[in-house]
Amino acid sequence: MKIVLKYLCRALDKESQTVDFPLAANSDKASIKLLPDKAISKRQNAFFIVAVMAMVVVITVSNVLVSYPVHVNIVVGDFSLVFKNWLTWGAFTLPLVFFVTDISNRALGPSLARRVAWVSLPFSILVSWYYADGRIALASGSAFIAGQLLDIVVFNRLRYLSWWKAPWGGSIVGSVLDTVLFFSIAFAGTDVPWRQLAVGDFGVKCFMACVLLLPYRALLPELGLWRVANSSRG
Repeated sequence: MKIVLKYLCRALDKESQTVDFPLAANSDKASIKLLPDKAISKRQNAFFIVAVMAMVVVITVSNVLVSYPVHVNIVVGDFSLVFKNWLTWGAFTLPLVFFVTDISNRALGPSLARRVAWVSLPFSILVSWYYADGRIALASGSAFIAGQLLDIVVFNRLRYLSWWKAPWGGSIVGSVLDTVLFFSIAFAGTDVPWRQLAVGDFGVKCFMACVLLLPYRALLPELGLWRVANSSRG
């Protein structure tokens, strides 16, 4: 993703002006670029397309991997620990949708970040319908859009605090709603141990929210804060 962003921005760098913004309280400042309106529009359009494509890829891969449960059997002497029916491999990839939403919010502002989520919603429903059924598709679509919109709201409330608080807080709060909606709509009233799966799924989402802070921090100099003052009103 960082390589793609550098490629998209390279042609516009000559037109930019550099300013500083704090990454955290009492911390060093990082340079960002402010671009003319025309350059901003080009960069936003390019970023928007890349963000939607990334969403579609993550959703598709996650729907494939959700069919593969994680089974771990640990045996040490007479001690045996069997870990199953708690999560699937899709739980490790789905949190990337929150990562895409957060970098879209940081780069484009909440209005265009919401547009990324809404444009990606039909793909979430169609892919889920293809790999599962109508009930799973309804659960997937409802959980996806609700989780992403809540992530955007929380992120925007925290965006001017320390650099990690907005993406981490937005991802955690959005993941709570995403998890509750998906598993309750998809599996309530069935024989599937959905409460157990939901706990495992949410645990992985919390873990991934922490891990994904690393690439988010690495991408910050490339994202900038283009017209955040205007976009935050959307």
